[in-house]
Amino acid sequence: VLLLLQPYSAESQGATTCSGLRLNFPAPSTGECLTAWDNQKGEVKEYPGDFAGFANEAKIYRCPARNKRVIISNGIPDHQVTLQNKKGPCVINWAVEIPLNPTIATSRTEVPIRGMLAMALNGIPAYGPQESDSNNAVEGDDGVQGARFWYGHAGPNSAWHIHNPQMGEETVTATTLLGYAMDGFPIYGPLDDNSVSNLDPCNGIENSDGSYQYHVRAIDQV
Repeated sequence: VLLLLQPYSAESQGATTCSGLRLNFPAPSTGECLTAWDNQKGEVKEYPGDFAGFANEAKIYRCPARNKRVIISNGIPDHQVTLQNKKGPCVINWAVEIPLNPTIATSRTEVPIRGMLAMALNGIPAYGPQESDSNNAVEGDDGVQGARFWYGHAGPNSAWHIHNPQMGEETVTATTLLGYAMDGFPIYGPLDDNSVSNLDPCNGIENSDGSYQYHVRAIDQV
């Protein structure tokens, strides 16, 4: 599917094209790991200087012929992080397909509280508000080291991921495109307290042009 490749840029919001015959991608696989960060809990790591040569790679492709948006990344964050557990990230070879032109469903489906809900623009997966052991990953540590922070953390398998609604962005506004939900709709930053009541029960809103988008809620809006 990956011909006519162009690199992702914030300006284009990943407006690249793809063509070809490849219809399926392999399951995520693990590559090299940033073992230099092991057992350095509490240290602040600046990107890219402290990443020991590991660089974020994320590209987003639009595939109109198959109505797919394809997000390919190596799972390495592209921002400052503070290590909250004993592990650094490993390269995770993500290839995620989502609808390019999603439609609003006639009935609502509650999203799972665990597992991947979305992909951020930098190719880092966003997970639900609970860890696999059912601990709260958003409010307080509750035994989950570092899960609540905007920059994310490495899981037991060293896959970097995010639970915080800011999805890897230190500062967000209502117009900040954060990423795409697994159903294909874009996710934006939180509305202000006076406008949050405009969101539907799915935390989405339909625009005047008929397009639909989600807005995360700030933690104090939940």
